[in-house]
Amino acid sequence: MILVSENDISVPTKASPSLSDGQTIDPLPVTAYVTSLPPSATATRAPATPKPTNYICIKTDKSIKGHYVIDPSLSVPRSLLPPLDAGESEDDRKNVKFDSKFGEVDASISLLGDARDPSIDEAKLKKRTSLNVKCERGSIKLKLRTCPSATAAPMPFHLNITGCHGWISVGLPRTFQGPMTIYSRHGSVKFSDDVSERMSQCNEIDNTRRCFVGDLSLLNDDDGGWKGDEVNIRNKHSNVKVRFVDELEPEIPTGKVGLVSRSAWRHHLTTRYDFLDGYI
Repeated sequence: MILVSENDISVPTKASPSLSDGQTIDPLPVTAYVTSLPPSATATRAPATPKPTNYICIKTDKSIKGHYVIDPSLSVPRSLLPPLDAGESEDDRKNVKFDSKFGEVDASISLLGDARDPSIDEAKLKKRTSLNVKCERGSIKLKLRTCPSATAAPMPFHLNITGCHGWISVGLPRTFQGPMTIYSRHGSVKFSDDVSERMSQCNEIDNTRRCFVGDLSLLNDDDGGWKGDEVNIRNKHSNVKVRFVDELEPEIPTGKVGLVSRSAWRHHLTTRYDFLDGYI
């Protein structure tokens, strides 16, 4: 339906004369009504920062994506806690547990907490923040950050990642210091230059790499085991890439790319970033 302005409509007082051959009549002017959104609706808003949470568990057949803020000192009512797996106790409860069967995991996790904060319960200060990420069919892309304050001492974390048929890309905080164990049966394992520079020990036996990032003198077998940061990654059929979270990621060209240039770019990525094999 076309709306016209009332002022543009004239009501004839007598019959209009008939048109002779060759004569035309100008069409009535039409007023167009355009609905515009208010400025507040069209302005781009910065994404809201998620509220801190703890003991989060997501088990799904679909993908897991998003930004999560974890405060390991936060108490959660028992009625809201996810059920424990068979054989687990409260001491085994994970601060983060992601499990995707057929989708992918693309998550950014920020860890709060200051190991020097006297208001935090001593038992929680002694316990490492535990994170388990598992994906059976898809890829895993995880970015992990700790509290940004220069005066704070980040609480230690224990990260376990398990993949099967997809590549794994992990961005660790610069504060990470501790052992790293990576198993990849049919894929490659790549460390960024910055991670390699901070690596003081690295061995590879039976498709398993055991490394230490940081000051090796801090590791003492006689002190009852390592209580600091630790990363364990296991992937069967694809590649693993480890970097620091603030390092630049490789850019993938967009738009139309010729066959020759696309082939050259694929060769470049395969040579330098094997973890992207099968992704592009």
